[in-house]
Amino acid sequence: MPVDAAAWTELACGFVAALSRVGIMVLFIPVPGLKSGPDLARLVLAVCLALCLAPVWPAAPAGGWSPGAMAVAALADAAYGAGCGLAAAFLLESFLIAAQLIGLPAGFSFASTFDPSSHADSPVLQVLLQITAGLLFFAAGMHHET
Repeated sequence: MPVDAAAWTELACGFVAALSRVGIMVLFIPVPGLKSGPDLARLVLAVCLALCLAPVWPAAPAGGWSPGAMAVAALADAAYGAGCGLAAAFLLESFLIAAQLIGLPAGFSFASTFDPSSHADSPVLQVLLQITAGLLFFAAGMHHET
């Protein structure tokens, strides 16, 4: 099977576009334990996800990839990834604030348990709502939206 330079260029550009979206999303998305892990592990996770997504990424434009078009596509994908990651982080933080507001008058502020994302003791209701928000994120199919 002959190697076509245009096919490799299209695949590499798809990888760069996927990496720019997935890398920024991995930076912002609130996965328990991911923030406390080493930066190299997050980088490897982003590269592996981008390698998996690159073959199914949308095809190159009709005129091919020019350097300017590639830069615009990478910036657009990075902005979309940042938006999705920040939206998920904002949604999770709103659940945590709601848990604090509900837990204080309910008397749950004194009961605490170990929180795996912050590695500290946290109120029980806050941990419960954090886990519930994470499960709702996957149950709603939001991990398939990118």
